[in-house]
Amino acid sequence: MRKFMTLLAVALLSVIVGSAQTQTISGKVIDSKDGSPIAGATIKVIGENTSVVSAADGSFRITPKSGNTLKISEISRISQTVKYNGSGELVVQLVLETKALSEVVVTALGVKRNKNDLGYAAQTINADEISKASQTDALKALSGKIAGVQVISSTGTPGGSTYIQLRGANSITGDNQPLFVIDGVPIDNGQNYSGDPSDGTNNLLTGAPNANRGADINPNDIENITVLKGPAAAALYGIGAANGAIIITTKTGKAGKTQVEFSSTVSFDKVNRYPGLQNQWVKGSGGAIGSFPSSNRYSWGAMADTLLWTDVPNEFDIHGSLVGKSDGKGKTKFVPYDNMKSFFRTAPSFTNSISFSGGNDIATYRMGYTNLYQNSIVPTQFFQRNSLSFAGSL
Repeated sequence: MRKFMTLLAVALLSVIVGSAQTQTISGKVIDSKDGSPIAGATIKVIGENTSVVSAADGSFRITPKSGNTLKISEISRISQTVKYNGSGELVVQLVLETKALSEVVVTALGVKRNKNDLGYAAQTINADEISKASQTDALKALSGKIAGVQVISSTGTPGGSTYIQLRGANSITGDNQPLFVIDGVPIDNGQNYSGDPSDGTNNLLTGAPNANRGADINPNDIENITVLKGPAAAALYGIGAANGAIIITTKTGKAGKTQVEFSSTVSFDKVNRYPGLQNQWVKGSGGAIGSFPSSNRYSWGAMADTLLWTDVPNEFDIHGSLVGKSDGKGKTKFVPYDNMKSFFRTAPSFTNSISFSGGNDIATYRMGYTNLYQNSIVPTQFFQRNSLSFAGSL
């Protein structure tokens, strides 16, 4: 009998201890800022298959063991863990989590949207990529950076126009360029036939004439360039964006951060390769030297290494006439002219830029000035641009 009573006491003690270890508790999940209830939050016992979801008023009931850890999470808030120590009702406050979007695109109305939410193609290059291109023309910096963008330079002359097409031509007689928008303001990148903007005569059939206004954009002022290639871009900017749109966003100041930036660069342009020339024979045919006034177009005259200059200047050449070595009038060895190497030159270009930016919680500002002086490999040709910009926001 005594043995039976002992076993019964042990069994009752085990039941009492077991019930003490597991207890159904109630709790509430609220917002940390205004105390409003949070519905749909998940309360899970870590290491167990026990979990519940908070009701519309934020309340919940769960049965953990003493010493278990509860994880409370909600999709828009920072998760919390709470160790259950056997106490009564739990009140858990969750903090709203702010997540930065990885890729943001500024639409026509200035509204930032997640790039993945757009129904049209958009690609962006930032200021660093534009700077690495080392181009004085911001539009030329797009070459090779964005798929489907065709960049055509009218000439190697400084200040020459840049013609851009997105995904080919849509019109035979009209302008096939995309719409250019700088900080929400459209600009005309139309082609001027004469190069003079006041001329008003557009050469729409040729892809790249002498000059257009894209050359006025200062690359140092650009924050990023977004290219909208889909036809849906017309829904944002109208018929002017039927060929797509190039959205240029310029740099602005940042609150609480005052900066002074200065840069000075020098670059050199030179002819990469000259064509080969036939310098073995001079003008003429049949081994006979063609005279200066002769209209003979053949280059099969005498061998160049058998000729001398007379050193008597005439109206055609300061070195005089060409004669054979056997002729007693020859004085100086004849060296064929290389007119191209004598004409083209190595051309330096200079860019000096300075900017000031800053602001506070109320307003920000940025002011910049850039001077560009670009020489050409062709003597007497040059391009000079002075850019002054100011941007402010409240």
